[in-house]
Amino acid sequence: MMRTTRKAPVVHGRLVTRHASRNHMKSLRKLAGFLRPYTRYIIIGPLLMLLLEMAMDLMQPRLMQRIVDVGIVRLDLSIVLTTGAMIVGLALIGMLAGAGNTILAGRASQGVGADLRSALFRKVQSLSFGMYYLGTNAQTGLYGL
Repeated sequence: MMRTTRKAPVVHGRLVTRHASRNHMKSLRKLAGFLRPYTRYIIIGPLLMLLLEMAMDLMQPRLMQRIVDVGIVRLDLSIVLTTGAMIVGLALIGMLAGAGNTILAGRASQGVGADLRSALFRKVQSLSFGMYYLGTNAQTGLYGL
């Protein structure tokens, strides 16, 4: 029986070790901290609004079935009109839920982006001016001004 060896995963042309994957998890945890102030938008938007939109879309075929099976078979125009109005109302509710989902997702993403930019700006402002003098910087490898 041949023994197979497991290959290490490769990301962006580099071998990923266990240590490197821990660093990625640490980075993701730091980024998750920026999501914390926006959890209300993240929960209400995609979860609740999307479920509401989906429920409105899934109710429409049943109402169409009611129009055909009850309203048209019995030749009852009032059932056709009231059920048709319900379909239009459900479509409007679904549209508003979809728009609300988009608005809340936009607020959350723009807020997280603004917080990330602000944190990055504060970090850059806290660095010493020594890295801007002539010569290369050991951290960045760039030449100074």
